[in-house]
Amino acid sequence: MLNAIKPAGFDLNDIQHEPTDEQLGTLMELVAAEARKRAEMVRQELMARLRQDIIAANLAQVRL
Repeated sequence: MLNAIKPAGFDLNDIQHEPTDEQLGTLMELVAAEARKRAEMVRQELMARLRQDIIAANLAQVRL
């Protein structure tokens, strides 16, 4: 859904032509979406590593 939004270009450092509230809102939505995407990727990686560690620990106990 957010990928379909094409934000108008603007420069946050240009005080002569400040971005509109709509542009800032769109930017914040895009940043939040990217942060959620990256957080989900990290969560999945950590869960995979945790599963591997649990399997390794269970195998070590079986061998004892």
